[in-house]
Amino acid sequence: MAVRDVQLVAAHWGLTSASPQWRPVYDLVPDGMIDAADITAAASAWGQRGC
Repeated sequence: MAVRDVQLVAAHWGLTSASPQWRPVYDLVPDGMIDAADITAAASAWGQRGC
């Protein structure tokens, strides 16, 4: 996970599975919404390969 990946998750903040722009790949904590939990998961994986 690189800084750009964290930025991409953050750029989708607030979207839900009902949103037209929804991309499930950014819902790292699969709960149907992109929120702080997803950004935290992305930040926690920062620097790891294969995420």
